[in-house]
Amino acid sequence: MSRRKKGHDDGHEGGHADERWLITYADMITLLMVLFIVLFAMSKVDQAKYISLAAGLAGSFSETKPNITTGGQGVGVVTAADAKTFSMSPEMNSLVNPAVGKELSGKTTTRTTTTPTSMTPANDVAVMARDAVLKDKNDLSDARRKIESALKEAGIKKGVKLDQDDRGLTITVTNDLVFNADRADVLPAGQRLLRILAPALIATGHKVRVEGHTNQVKVAPKYFPSEWELSSARASAVVRDLISRGMASGRMSAEGLADTEPLVSPADPRSIDLNRRVAIIVQSSVSDAQRTLSAFANTNA
Repeated sequence: MSRRKKGHDDGHEGGHADERWLITYADMITLLMVLFIVLFAMSKVDQAKYISLAAGLAGSFSETKPNITTGGQGVGVVTAADAKTFSMSPEMNSLVNPAVGKELSGKTTTRTTTTPTSMTPANDVAVMARDAVLKDKNDLSDARRKIESALKEAGIKKGVKLDQDDRGLTITVTNDLVFNADRADVLPAGQRLLRILAPALIATGHKVRVEGHTNQVKVAPKYFPSEWELSSARASAVVRDLISRGMASGRMSAEGLADTEPLVSPADPRSIDLNRRVAIIVQSSVSDAQRTLSAFANTNA
């Protein structure tokens, strides 16, 4: 009887062992179900929430936008409360139009949406951002045309290069046209050039940053402790000259970058002349958040 009981128990344990595969199988089926649920959830994008998240993240990472530690509103930009009536806070005004946001600080402007039902408040904000980006681009392009026309009329064909990108309109001037070697006093030719550039720079209304650059030749300046002081002094000299011609000092800034940002490779024979330069940058007035919203509006146009 003892042996039969033991055999019966062994058979019972063996039956449990044969069924253990069901636990692994059930776990695998559960994981697959969770995977498909997640994939299904990811396939449905809420357009309004996507724009809100994208704008919030871009604004949080932008240096020009308030963040949580400085009293910003965090990631949220468009809330569910805006589904029928689009309430624009001062922060949202700053996102779409910094100038308007400043004027409306402390106020809330509310308007009823009159666009078709397919246009959500988030779409409306994206379109406004796209218009702001387009206006900024047109303003900079207009300034570029005026400068190119003035340079052509003055007969200046060499030593000045214009480039336009997201950061603004960059006017690159070789140092030989503006400064003597190791000096930070603007030459007569440089004064004439700045006199030609000043009207267009003033008319844009944009902020202007002047960057001083030196080449990578390992020779210490004669009259300055290092390349940093020399490049900073040259940038400051250009700023002073432009201010004397009517440029608002609040719109100007100067920065010396020494030899840290070469225009061409130091191995290039032209680098000795090309990397010694002053860059006058007419800065773009739109933020990273506006560019993010504008890109979204363009893809959904």
